[in-house]
Amino acid sequence: MNILIHKYAAGLRPGKARLDVSNGSSAKIIEKGGIEVDIVSLDQYLGDKYKINYIKMDIEGGELDAINGAEQLIKSNKTDMAVAIYHKNYDIWVLANKIKEFMPDCKLYLRQHHHWGLELTLYVTN
Repeated sequence: MNILIHKYAAGLRPGKARLDVSNGSSAKIIEKGGIEVDIVSLDQYLGDKYKINYIKMDIEGGELDAINGAEQLIKSNKTDMAVAIYHKNYDIWVLANKIKEFMPDCKLYLRQHHHWGLELTLYVTN
């Protein structure tokens, strides 16, 4: 198994973002302060250089942009995924529909994590 780690934020298109990482295991995009990170589209950054068979996203509300920026990668690799869908009220519907648009034959599963029930993950399999 090969795991790639890159110091970028995944998004719809290349750019810059500022992150507040002072809240322990959680981060959020802010206007000023924090640390600056480069945003990359996974389609443009990874292209067809790698066979990507699994994507995990828990990126504090940036999941839709990241998925849209990985459209070709997801379609061509039929990538299994684990996507956090609890950051925005509409994530459960919008993210599931977007993934089904890219991979109509995939199967979707929901799982609640942690004993408070605060984290809901969408699992995608082919």
